[in-house]
Amino acid sequence: MRDLPHSDDIPRGTPGRPDTLRGKPRFHAWPGRPDGERLRGLPPGRAFMPYLVTRRCEAISLFEQEIDAGPALAHLGSLAAGDEAQPGFFALVLWALARALHEHPALNRYVMGRHIYQRRRVEITFSGRVSPRASAPVYLRKRVFEPGETPLEVGRGILVEVQRGRAGTSSGGDRLLRGFLQLPWPVGSLLMRFARALDHYNLLPPSWVLAHPLHASAFVANLGSLGIPGAYHPLYEHGAIPLALVVGAVPGSTEPECLDGRRPCSLKYSYDGRIAEAAECAHFAARVKALLEDPEVAALEAAEAAGTCRPAHPPTTPEVPCHEEDDASA
Repeated sequence: MRDLPHSDDIPRGTPGRPDTLRGKPRFHAWPGRPDGERLRGLPPGRAFMPYLVTRRCEAISLFEQEIDAGPALAHLGSLAAGDEAQPGFFALVLWALARALHEHPALNRYVMGRHIYQRRRVEITFSGRVSPRASAPVYLRKRVFEPGETPLEVGRGILVEVQRGRAGTSSGGDRLLRGFLQLPWPVGSLLMRFARALDHYNLLPPSWVLAHPLHASAFVANLGSLGIPGAYHPLYEHGAIPLALVVGAVPGSTEPECLDGRRPCSLKYSYDGRIAEAAECAHFAARVKALLEDPEVAALEAAEAAGTCRPAHPPTTPEVPCHEEDDASA
């Protein structure tokens, strides 16, 4: 297992870094969690949000973003010329999302036990189907995205995970789930409540938390692979995922909506409004859009930013408004 990066590795001045906020939050080791560190000294309004809104589904904010997938699709062919492991558009979306999370740590937080935690790593869980059939079983895979990874490296890693999922390779979580489903439903319900209580008080085994697919920075679903334009994904109460993204279908170049040369693709976000302000979320989404619509510049930035989380340019002006219900306490 790779060493967990410490929060001090985030460069000072990075948008969303704790010490750039009012009150200069500090990281403390207690109460500790294996995947994050509790933030103290946050602005009172932000720190009070988990007490005001106790459930993740009550704090959900939804917004849609349309990107032009044409430049990304044109760039994909040159990423792995002569290489069998050529990344797809979905892998490029995962790379852009991970890159933006490294640059905007305020979106890489989660709420647990009425406290806000800064996640130590960028971990993304994504889903897929073992076959193109709509009724095919769904698999989940969780991957750690290191800072400075290139789209080609991410694409190769995602391809390996997809091949394992489609081959039906069982993970430890799959085997545990099969055993759990053999229990009588009253026993299973009690165990789930007990597990949530342990998680609430930071008492779950570290190995469980680090391996669990619902303890991650984000959850991403690719409905575009089924030809679906897009839909919003829920945020699960179990686990600690504060951000969900659904990637819609990319129309063919001969479709009516592509006559002007654009290849519109819908990205639909669901995020926990307790972890960050709406403006921070908008800047984060704008960065994802910029990375996907200008992949050549993004590739150069990835080479320059290897081993660091500092953005290579000033924050992009957000083009997509976010819901601001979570700012009511400000």
